[in-house]
Amino acid sequence: RRSSGRTRRDEPYAGHASAPVEVVVADGAGTADRIRALTGGKGADVVFNTVGDPFYEIGQKSMAVKGRAIFISAVDRFVTLDLLAFYKGRHTYVGIDTIALNSVETGAILRALVPGFAAGVLRPFPIEPGAVYPLEEAHAAYQAVMGSSRDRVVLVPGA
Repeated sequence: RRSSGRTRRDEPYAGHASAPVEVVVADGAGTADRIRALTGGKGADVVFNTVGDPFYEIGQKSMAVKGRAIFISAVDRFVTLDLLAFYKGRHTYVGIDTIALNSVETGAILRALVPGFAAGVLRPFPIEPGAVYPLEEAHAAYQAVMGSSRDRVVLVPGA
């Protein structure tokens, strides 16, 4: 099993993985070729696209046959879909709108994750002290998130 990460910056992988992660900097037309080379020409089984259109084409060109792409955000709403590559590759595209979830649905998902954390299969990311904000500083916390902070930003009521 191999894990590859793609990033806009040349930086080490900061996360948890079940295998070593090789980071590919998305710096141009050769990015999809580098991802294919890392997978022995096969391509990625899963493309997790967190920004939408800026990396849509790279992700699509990086996908293996029967590959899946997951989208959770979009900078611009529209992309050009290469229908031939889509159906010949037997790709699956999945969109997840976490904002559409209400608190009951979100709570159910979080409860379903508890056994994985309890068993150590899932691990939380560390919380840096500078990323913890009292509720009164919610605006500053929001600014940190919107400024692409890599930290896990936490609001603490009554702190």
